[in-house]
Amino acid sequence: MSEAVSKNSGFKKQARTVLIQSILNLFRYARLYDLKHQIFQGAAKRVVDALGEVAAFYEDSKICELSFRGDQVFINQERIIPNNRQLRINKVFISSLKEKRLASIEMPFKTSTSSLLAFLRLLHSIDPSDESSIEAASQKVLGPEFEGFDLKSRTETEESDEQKLDDLEVIAFELFEKLRRDLQIYLENLERAKSFDVQGIEKILRQMIQIPDEELLQVLRLGEKAVDNSSVKFSSMGAEAAVITMAWGRSMGLPSGVAVEMGRVAALHPFIYRLRQEVRLEPLSEAEAGELVVLLGRIKEMEALGSAEGLALIELSYFHGLKLSYEINAVQCRAHFYSRIVRVVCLYERLLFGQKREDRLLPDEAMAKLLHEKESLDLTLLKLFINWMGIYPVGSVLELQTGEIAQVFSGGSDPLKFQRPIVSVLTDPAGQALERPFLVDLSELNQDLGVYRRSIRKSLKASELSLPEELFKLRPLGL
Repeated sequence: MSEAVSKNSGFKKQARTVLIQSILNLFRYARLYDLKHQIFQGAAKRVVDALGEVAAFYEDSKICELSFRGDQVFINQERIIPNNRQLRINKVFISSLKEKRLASIEMPFKTSTSSLLAFLRLLHSIDPSDESSIEAASQKVLGPEFEGFDLKSRTETEESDEQKLDDLEVIAFELFEKLRRDLQIYLENLERAKSFDVQGIEKILRQMIQIPDEELLQVLRLGEKAVDNSSVKFSSMGAEAAVITMAWGRSMGLPSGVAVEMGRVAALHPFIYRLRQEVRLEPLSEAEAGELVVLLGRIKEMEALGSAEGLALIELSYFHGLKLSYEINAVQCRAHFYSRIVRVVCLYERLLFGQKREDRLLPDEAMAKLLHEKESLDLTLLKLFINWMGIYPVGSVLELQTGEIAQVFSGGSDPLKFQRPIVSVLTDPAGQALERPFLVDLSELNQDLGVYRRSIRKSLKASELSLPEELFKLRPLGL
């Protein structure tokens, strides 16, 4: 590989993605096939080739260390900044290491398929429930046949830290409720909001942006769409839109400060609905546009909105309505990037909450509907949004073909299989609520029959199920 290519960040990112994906494939095959199966020869060869490609970017090292902290993956202590696809691959890779109670694995950049497969057999032999099994593998890897290979198990301290990471979901829920409450106060008592104990939207969002996306997006599992009180509905829409916008912006590599600003625009967008007391994103009349300007002035007394944020809110609702470009004083203008991003999220939220109960769509229905909004949405951003959220976004409630009721917990292990997310199973096949939900990867195959163990029958509305609210709040048992 030439020096120019070796220093190219695009090639580096691609090479590291291929490496992690090829290792994941090896792990997946180990679950599905006997380790003597011929399929492992080709899979191991792809890992060996990928290691060789990545080696060009780490010329000072002979060893490739793969580790994780929180929801971040590192190669030789260098964090991999994920794009949408890489984010899902990283999650499954981390899950695979956690499954064996491993903190990291090491492999030589230059190795053979036979050595790699011997290391795979060692990893596969680990019984995570048996401390002696982990210790035996840690000792065996020190042998001469595993030169250059190593594994590090997770200590009790690290697993305690992992429990704290789970606690981040609790923090996320608390911050989400604070955000929803402050928005409701703004919507109901904007003129007197200073007299209330309002923390401030920006301050809350800056705390939320510190939480990893996987934990932050779990707040969508608790969102109730069957709400008739307008201020409660609008504040819930704003809070959800802010969370989705920030997480999406961050997944695209935008700076945290920019993601927070866009999140605040999304949080405040229900003020457009307040003007009409109904959920409509259509061109405002000139009188309504004047009211909106006055309203924005009052909001600025509470929130120090920047010019880009104010422009995005006006563009989202002003008399030019849903057009991506518009004309003012004979000058052709294109909608600001903030408003083009937020518009996708806000339209999605509008479809979920609806004007009336009968108008409310299920998340997968809303995704399909968005594809028909090509004239009013930036098509590139729309495709990115659907790819990132998935056909069945986090929080979607599903009935599986087994009869079990489940809720989408995160994107699937295979980023190309949008219809097979990781779900939290809430009931048994008879519909009885479980004492503790458990996670299932819908891309998992029945090894004997070669078919998927579980598939989606249809999506459901949580409000139509007679399941206790607390069931949705329980942390499910891991994969």
